[in-house]
Amino acid sequence: MWRLVCNEFQKIFRRKKYWIVFAILAAIMALFTVSEYRSIKEYSTPAKQIEMLQANIKSTKQTLNSSKTSAAQKKSLQANLKQMDEQIKELKKSEKNENYDWRRRVQNDIRDAQKNLRTANRKNNKEDIDKYQLAVQFDKYYLDNNINPYDKKGQLAISTLEESNAFMYALIGIILIAVLVADTISGEASPPTIKMLLTKPVSRGKVLFSKFIASSISCCFMFIIIKIGAYIGLGIADGFNNPNKLVGVGSLYQLDPSKNVNGKTGVSIVPGSTHLIQNWQYDLEVLGVSMLFIVTCVALFILVSVVIKNPAASMGVSVALALVLSVVNIMSMNGSLPSALSKLS
Repeated sequence: MWRLVCNEFQKIFRRKKYWIVFAILAAIMALFTVSEYRSIKEYSTPAKQIEMLQANIKSTKQTLNSSKTSAAQKKSLQANLKQMDEQIKELKKSEKNENYDWRRRVQNDIRDAQKNLRTANRKNNKEDIDKYQLAVQFDKYYLDNNINPYDKKGQLAISTLEESNAFMYALIGIILIAVLVADTISGEASPPTIKMLLTKPVSRGKVLFSKFIASSISCCFMFIIIKIGAYIGLGIADGFNNPNKLVGVGSLYQLDPSKNVNGKTGVSIVPGSTHLIQNWQYDLEVLGVSMLFIVTCVALFILVSVVIKNPAASMGVSVALALVLSVVNIMSMNGSLPSALSKLS
């Protein structure tokens, strides 16, 4: 079995197409990452964020005062205004306290969170209770482990990487995987080199599985190398984020009739569902999910390659399928996917 996999690796790495796709993906990723980094950097300052929030507040108030706005919409817009006001207060507070010792700032944050937590307990607001309990956990962890949570080094890089990953996997990645994998089987059907391979004393299943393993590893290798390159480049430009900082994951949400948005029932977080992990662990989990996505795409396009024997037809169907999946991904991320397709997706 190992010999079959090694043989497939040799075939893949000898093909010019693999390295051309590698270069195309690297170039697209580099251009998008640089563009995204500049855009995020421009709007990352508190002053710029306050300016944008104030513009949103002005626009929201105009909609709120419109006679065409329903009572349910007004309630939702008022909640949005309150949230934006709180964000502006936090940003102004951040600007004011920027030159304070970070330990002092964290201690102040803990006191504020505990005060808000007592208020939430009195009102029995479970969502706020969960929110402020997590805030206290975050801040106490940073104090106990001597980690400055206000150190912005590497934050722009991380934000840029997250946007780049969404672009790379949801849009370009599927199409390039289709181009690489579409003729894995069909390309050996004409000329019929696959027949020679099947005459060897190994099962058909092992032959197909070796192709799947080699294709999956080679595609994952390509994406990992490009991702590492982007991380190093952004780290040099913006600094490297502390891997021991915390991130909240695993949050679950439930339908909440009290949060009615445009006549639709909103959602609220399930108290206690969020747990905290370190950045390095989060990055590994994200990488694992990304690799699972790649392996799934490889399996799908190998299936097409097995079913359709003609290399050109197999390539055409695979790329068309990849384009459809990319469009579905975009619509899904934007929340514009029709309900009938949403469940299927």
